[in-house]
Amino acid sequence: MADFENHRIQVFSNDGRQLSIFGSQGDGPGEFERPTDLDIGPDGRIFVVDFGNDRIQVFEPLPDTLR
Repeated sequence: MADFENHRIQVFSNDGRQLSIFGSQGDGPGEFERPTDLDIGPDGRIFVVDFGNDRIQVFEPLPDTLR
């Protein structure tokens, strides 16, 4: 889930358990300025639309222990 107002990404399991939170406000790698959307690629990579920084950031898949 793109957490627009808190400038971070939250990851939940199918049953609603929170698995991970990452990101903070800023313009460096792993930082966001109002992320709006995300998608998971077929290889598990996470693509995040970083609206305020006018970019898409790509992250490695979550470890198997968090899926």
